[in-house]
Amino acid sequence: MTLYIINTPVLTSYGDWRFEGPLSIDKARELLAKGYVSAIGHAASADMLTRLLAMDIPVNRIHITMEFGDQALILRLLERLPEGKVLNDQEIKNIPFELALLKRLK
Repeated sequence: MTLYIINTPVLTSYGDWRFEGPLSIDKARELLAKGYVSAIGHAASADMLTRLLAMDIPVNRIHITMEFGDQALILRLLERLPEGKVLNDQEIKNIPFELALLKRLK
C-alpha cells in the first residue's frame, strides 16, 4: 500500500473508491508518519502543507496511478480557481481548504 499526498481528489483509474473527511491535522500527521510519496505539483501547496503538518512535504510533480489498497491525503481547496491560475504562497493562505483521504478499494 502506498500513501500519496496530492493537490486534489482525482480518480486515477476505474474502480471502487472511498472519499473521507475532513481530516484533522493530527490524523493527517499520524497517516504520514508511516511514510508517503508526495505528488504535490505546486510550490505554494507544498509550502503550506509543510507548515501545517510540521513536516517536509516536497514539490514532486509526478503522475500517479493508485492501485488497490493505495490511499491519498488530499489538500482540497474549497474554492474553484480561475482557469490557469497558479497560487503563490500568500494567495493560498486566503483560500479555504480541508484535508481528506481518498482510498482505492478495488
